[in-house]
Amino acid sequence: MSWYWILRFLHITGAALFIGGVFARQLVRSRLRKTSERDAFAELTGAARLIDERLVIPGSGLVLLAGIILAWMTGAPFLGFIQAAPQNWLLVSNILIILGMLLVVRVFLPVRKQIEAWVAQAGADETVPSEIQALINRPRLQLAYLLEEISLLVIVALMVFKPF
Repeated sequence: MSWYWILRFLHITGAALFIGGVFARQLVRSRLRKTSERDAFAELTGAARLIDERLVIPGSGLVLLAGIILAWMTGAPFLGFIQAAPQNWLLVSNILIILGMLLVVRVFLPVRKQIEAWVAQAGADETVPSEIQALINRPRLQLAYLLEEISLLVIVALMVFKPF
């Protein structure tokens, strides 16, 4: 067995963990948006964080690391037309990955920090305040989650079909 096949296995495994984690986390978040009890809210917030820590973060790291090494090993064109290559699917994938990282840093993490701060200070019998409900139900946040999901599916399609 060659390093290529080991790295390819790790790349695909990372993708499965990453994508599965993102969609699992979204299921948890959909329940989170519907609860008004502090304890249930805290439990679901913890579950979403656990999915991030156990699936999304390690999976994304594995898929990126193995993918970069694979691309380097095979001479795949990271930058597509910028490096005068005839294929651009990897360039588009890289752009989508970078945009996804920006969503995490600029949108998802600040929201999570606000939610977790409220959970940490809230009393056991409190209900979720309207400000927190408004935060997690913001249309722009929901759009960001949808864009994350769509971009992951597009990246998978680009990796599988290499259409251009």
